[in-house]
Amino acid sequence: MRNKVKRLWYLCPWDAIENEAGFDRSLSILKNLNDLNLEVTWWNTSFSHAEKKFRETNKNDDSYDLILLPAIRYISNTSFKRLISSVLLYAFFFQIKSIFKKKPDLIFLSGPVLFVSVYTLFLKLFFRTKVIVELRDLWPEGSVNQSTGLRKVLYFIISIIPHLSRALTFMISDYIIFLNENFKNYAIKRYSFIKNTPSIIAYPSPIIDFSSIKNYNSNEFKKGDNDVWAIFSGTLGGSQNQELFIKSIPHIKKENREKLKIFISGDGSNKFRLEEIVKKLKLTNIVFTGYLNKKDYLHILKNADFGVSFYQSHSPVSFPTKIMDYLNSGLPIIMSNSEDAAKVVSQNNCGSVIDKDDIYKIANAIDLMFVKKKYNFYKLNVEKIKSNFSSTDQVSKISKFIKDCTD
Repeated sequence: MRNKVKRLWYLCPWDAIENEAGFDRSLSILKNLNDLNLEVTWWNTSFSHAEKKFRETNKNDDSYDLILLPAIRYISNTSFKRLISSVLLYAFFFQIKSIFKKKPDLIFLSGPVLFVSVYTLFLKLFFRTKVIVELRDLWPEGSVNQSTGLRKVLYFIISIIPHLSRALTFMISDYIIFLNENFKNYAIKRYSFIKNTPSIIAYPSPIIDFSSIKNYNSNEFKKGDNDVWAIFSGTLGGSQNQELFIKSIPHIKKENREKLKIFISGDGSNKFRLEEIVKKLKLTNIVFTGYLNKKDYLHILKNADFGVSFYQSHSPVSFPTKIMDYLNSGLPIIMSNSEDAAKVVSQNNCGSVIDKDDIYKIANAIDLMFVKKKYNFYKLNVEKIKSNFSSTDQVSKISKFIKDCTD
């Protein structure tokens, strides 16, 4: 006999929905939750955070109810428009529309969903709702760290409110999911009262399903017989450091540079500046793809020889989602030292970790990818560990955790 059906509200305004490119962690989780006898409502937004466009969707999966709340367009992930759209507007419309829904037994707050904390406290007190918090981003720290001058001062003043909101969110949480060890240590140091709150660590692991592009041939991205492909995926904004990587390219050995083709995917406020640097350096082997659809992104991952990820030193990112994409695709990696992910790459010999902003070290690491014996060594080591970072593995952890929370 099955247990009584329980209602779960899943709050996440960032992740991809069906047939979208982007972080599909939520989609992976929700496909599992129906088996746990949970009646799930996913509160998302009408604007795709990854593709930076308004959604046109016909949901095919009946295992959950999808509600797209009104939003506004934004490009930069650290802009005021994002703050208004996916934080303030999201919280406002969620609280208004949720009045007409049956109240949940469990609320899952994923990401920095900070401005629903007071309302969640109300539900917890009056409807005995349990609360799971998933800390996936250090916001507003990221926005403050990336700002300068008066903008930095303004962001710092504004950050007082989300700090208080996050503190309240943690106070009312019954369970916590952390994206990585660094985020967990940071949270416990700042909010010592959560030290004994039941928690798990589940890494950011999107679905990498190459079978979905079995018969797909991209008209735009074709690989020559002697080409070596590298992919640098992510937003072209203040957090990632594509500029450092680009400036290393002229220092690669000429015979390697002639074979190398680099795809820099994503868009953002730094795109024009990066294109100017490429033009100034007279580089012809770098392609700015813009936002890729899901099939083209998988196509490039499948055909790539190695992945690249560099972040600014002020970025709080510890385990980039794109590193998980590379691992799950079996790609050796060249990356900056971003703590958790860098440890995985370094300790398992899956590529090169560059400790300092040194373009010559980066160029040398790229040249090593052309040394067959070294490349095969990296490739074999990635294959050995990639199952530990698969979407199936990480989502299973979360699903089991949620099941335990409902018992």
